[in-house]
Amino acid sequence: MAKKKKKQYSIGLVPLLTLSISLSILLTVFLAGYFNLSPALKRFSDNVITVINTAFDSVENSHSTKPPVGSNLEVHYIDVGQGDSILIRTSQKNVLIDAGENNKGDVVVNYLKKLGIKSLDIIIGTHPHSDHIGGMDVVIDNMNINTVIMPKLPDNMIPTTRTYEDVLKSIQRKNLKITPAKPYDEYDLGGGAKLTILAPLTNLKGLNNMSVVSRLDFGECSFIFTGDIEKEAEESLLTNLKNIEILDVDIYDTPHHGSHSSSTAKFLKAVSPKAAMISCGQGNDYGHPHKETITKLSKITDEIHRTDLEGSVIIKCDGKTYTFESEKTKG
Repeated sequence: MAKKKKKQYSIGLVPLLTLSISLSILLTVFLAGYFNLSPALKRFSDNVITVINTAFDSVENSHSTKPPVGSNLEVHYIDVGQGDSILIRTSQKNVLIDAGENNKGDVVVNYLKKLGIKSLDIIIGTHPHSDHIGGMDVVIDNMNINTVIMPKLPDNMIPTTRTYEDVLKSIQRKNLKITPAKPYDEYDLGGGAKLTILAPLTNLKGLNNMSVVSRLDFGECSFIFTGDIEKEAEESLLTNLKNIEILDVDIYDTPHHGSHSSSTAKFLKAVSPKAAMISCGQGNDYGHPHKETITKLSKITDEIHRTDLEGSVIIKCDGKTYTFESEKTKG
């Protein structure tokens, strides 16, 4: 699939920009009489130019990663029926985002074991609804886990469900702790891959809107993972992110299983994906994905993949191009 040219974005680079601007002012003064300067001052002026160019190059490429030769990335959208479970595999680390419903824990564990995975460096529970964290206790019990990331919820939103309690008990049994999802926190996944937390940025109504949103970068390849965010959370991202270009990615994890409550036109314009993934169950009671969402996605890309139609979908990336593989294409 052809790769679109991306604008690079930066985070926390205000000091660097301030330095560059200050140096630009100095440069202007020196250039006014550049050819009349002494050799020493002339060399100094040349050095100023080099510093400024280097500084702005750093801004432009601050989030660009260059994978080592031969390094590859895999993102598995695991078929867990009406739910979400996504595996990120690099040459060095494994990350699991969600684990489907309560009865899908063994499905996820068996999927991981078939790949030879015995440990997970990071496990992310996007939000405490059963179709996302229901199987997470089983995964935690059967895998070596390093880091658990979940959204920090206001007291009045903390669930009292058995599903949520089971996950917390599994975390306690393994002597783990929950790392709150903090926007702009970055996790080095090795092999040139980086995961950046984007949301939740503010407290919003409803657990769906408190979903952890994250971006994955690997060379020129980029993904966004969205949990079940709805219109309110999408608007929060568009309004409160330091730079909305961070939303501009190649692969769009369609929020809320393709519900019409998500994927607003404004949000899709900011993401402008080359391909979309939808995780949902065949013949589910919610009618996911909704026709309205498919229509909006079809106006942006003709590369739409669905776990209800294709089973588990694997996207492989070499840092420049993508390949798609699914249980359907295997068969």
